[in-house]
Amino acid sequence: YSGPITLTETASVKAIAVKDGMNPSKTAGGKITVGSTETPISSHSAGQVEVGTVITLRSETSGSMIYYTTDGSEPTTESRRYSGGIAITSDVTIKAIAVKDGYKNSGIFEAAYTVPKIEPGSAAISLGSVSGAAGDTLSIPVYLFMDGDSGITEYRFTMSYDAAKFEYQSVTPAEGALASDLFTSVSGGSVTVQYSGAAIESGEVCNINLKALESDEDGEYPISIAKDSVKLTAAEQKEFNIDVTDGVITLTGSTNSNLELKSDVMLTDASGNDITDKSGIKGDVTANVTLENTSEDAAIEPMTVNIIMAVYDRHDSLVSMSVMDADLSDLNYVFTNTVDIPEGVEVGSIKLMVWNGLSDITPMSAASTIL
Repeated sequence: YSGPITLTETASVKAIAVKDGMNPSKTAGGKITVGSTETPISSHSAGQVEVGTVITLRSETSGSMIYYTTDGSEPTTESRRYSGGIAITSDVTIKAIAVKDGYKNSGIFEAAYTVPKIEPGSAAISLGSVSGAAGDTLSIPVYLFMDGDSGITEYRFTMSYDAAKFEYQSVTPAEGALASDLFTSVSGGSVTVQYSGAAIESGEVCNINLKALESDEDGEYPISIAKDSVKLTAAEQKEFNIDVTDGVITLTGSTNSNLELKSDVMLTDASGNDITDKSGIKGDVTANVTLENTSEDAAIEPMTVNIIMAVYDRHDSLVSMSVMDADLSDLNYVFTNTVDIPEGVEVGSIKLMVWNGLSDITPMSAASTIL
């Protein structure tokens, strides 16, 4: 034996210790099981979905990364890394795996999605559903499809939203369209978008950017397009029967959620001494803190979150991070989290973050600088 043994599958390990002039030790060992990452699951079952439906993927294994393909090939760690929803704009098969260091790769998730065919003389406009938290800027994709392939030269529509919850930011055109050919008009809780320019392909025609107000509460907020506001001109066709599919903005894990720090964070070094300043910190740093769920509802649903302690150097670059799970079914949760600070690093800050899932990257509380 000269170093760690790397296992890629479950194995029985046995060992003895030997020293010159002495009898060998008794055989010791046992069966070591290598865990597997949970296979990704999807927000939507396979089958037909509306054009513009956003598919989200997640794995029950905390801290895992998801990789996926849409071209029929088998996913590997060289495939596209999942970082957000996958908009379905045409027939497609999604294959995905979940990966985590120290675990076997998951099985392959596979689901085939189809979208309704566009009938001759018809078109469809739809809003992509998005999710975020209070204070986030949300980019809502708008999809426009028509029969034929002559290209869209003009379009116009009006989208409505809750102006008490969201603030209009901007509209960005899709690839191939010039921003100078895009015109917008905002009035209260609606924004009218009009394009007139070079022919663009069916698909994602623009993105409407809204900011969720800091005071917003978690929930679902509808966004809609008035059918009589939609106008569409193609290079070779003038009249269309247009179907409209509305969307929804889902806010989760907002900074005004019922999760709060109940006590100051106490930091200690490897010897158990309190840490009060950033100078000369090295080795293991442990945080001790109590989280409080301030919900008045006595029947609190189970809430599993990821607690992250992150160390940044004096250039504000992330140098070390520790992640642990916490079950906040109880009103209060006391946790201890330890992070290792590499030798030679000059600590700039240590931050604590609480997230509702690493796959979604949606914060349940604002990042707190604890040192």
